[in-house]
Amino acid sequence: MEAVFVEALQIAYVALVLLVAGFFDVKAREVEPVYWYLAIKGGLLLTLAVAASSGLDIGLLSIYFLASLAPVLASLVLYRLCLLGGSDVLAMALVAVGAPLPLLESLPLPPIYLV
Repeated sequence: MEAVFVEALQIAYVALVLLVAGFFDVKAREVEPVYWYLAIKGGLLLTLAVAASSGLDIGLLSIYFLASLAPVLASLVLYRLCLLGGSDVLAMALVAVGAPLPLLESLPLPPIYLV
């Protein structure tokens, strides 16, 4: 029961940050990099707190982080080729860092692969 709440908290954080970023994007057509920096930092701290409180092995968490960052690296290549915006890359990084753990035990992939 507690694990479901913790996953919901992580997803709610990421969703709220993306919602606010979407509002900034519609209003000003730009999302400041400092916003993404603070949001990614907050997501990382939340993920580390969740991992520490649930007793998740640090090695397993590292594997999920590395698996989550693979699509972010691909999006960074697309950004360098001018096929994707910088905020898109940072939004993917937020999802990768803010919610790196699989949502369902039957789906071993991190949520970034669903994005």
